Amino acid sequence: MSTLRPLKPCRHPGCRALTRDASGYCPPHAEAARVRAAEREAKQDKARGSAAARGYGRAWRAIRAQVLREEPLCRACAAQGHLVPATDVDHIVSRARGGTDDRANLQPLCHRCHTAKTNREDGGRPRGGGG
Repeated sequence: MSTLRPLKPCRHPGCRALTRDASGYCPPHAEAARVRAAEREAKQDKARGSAAARGYGRAWRAIRAQVLREEPLCRACAAQGHLVPATDVDHIVSRARGGTDDRANLQPLCHRCHTAKTNREDGGRPRGGGG
């Protein structure tokens, strides 16, 4: 049995309608909010540039594949005695901080460890050229 969300005022400025929608908007304003969010996301994606423009083109994919072949387990998990397949290749010193694609600066990590490391380094803030 599912429980109903409590009624809350619509998030649209000046709207006094009550809604249970997870977005926080009443039906007339929910679609407009979705459109604005999609436009904002598209603008952020455009500002960020393509993967190739950010340096993750064919050459990076080849390096990444080589690292995962050579070291198929997450280095961080292995250090704690856990055998977890690596899915990501991490720059130990990020490229934004002057790191390179040199093999000595790369480590295989599972997605969970890579996300945790990135959040520690970046303070959990989104990266890229978004506005």
